[in-house]
Amino acid sequence: MAKINRSLPEAGMLLLVGNKYPFATRRFVFKNPLLLLFKTKNLKTMEKHESNYNMVDWWKKVMVKNYANFTGRARRAEYWYFALANFILIIPFYALAMVGALTDNSALSILGLVVYCVLILATLIPTLAVSARRLHDINKSGWFYFFILIPLVGPIILLVWFFTEGNRFNNNYGTDPKNPDEVEFDFERPQVAV
Repeated sequence: MAKINRSLPEAGMLLLVGNKYPFATRRFVFKNPLLLLFKTKNLKTMEKHESNYNMVDWWKKVMVKNYANFTGRARRAEYWYFALANFILIIPFYALAMVGALTDNSALSILGLVVYCVLILATLIPTLAVSARRLHDINKSGWFYFFILIPLVGPIILLVWFFTEGNRFNNNYGTDPKNPDEVEFDFERPQVAV
């Protein structure tokens, strides 16, 4: 006889565990599937996996969950979707400021410039953090971001590094963000000089 775990009663879901199903240890039975539409806040199993994230999800992950997180690693998708979302969010206000300046409409120009500056300041720390974590993904220190200060050559080097695929397996900065549950072997551990 299977044991019934009623740990998620608010979703109208039964979790059957036992030897009755030797081919699968867990089986979900939904009493009312419509309840899942309204009560998914309490379900940890219903969270979206990173492979299903869209641009807005990546932007929210960087801005909310990792606002000033300079540790760990960031996938290419996390970095580039965040950069694209920032571009899409910031450019209209910059254009609004420029249109106001070209038409001698000072109110429009000031409004566009103020909102533009507020957005730039609000995303400054997350941009630095996701850039440092992106560099960590290719096993480089976040301090390499200051290569951007080298005229002409620095931004090109950073652009190449940001497009480079991250190290598979673990590196000095953590586990692979694409496959965090992979097994670590001895030869994958970074060698520490004694």
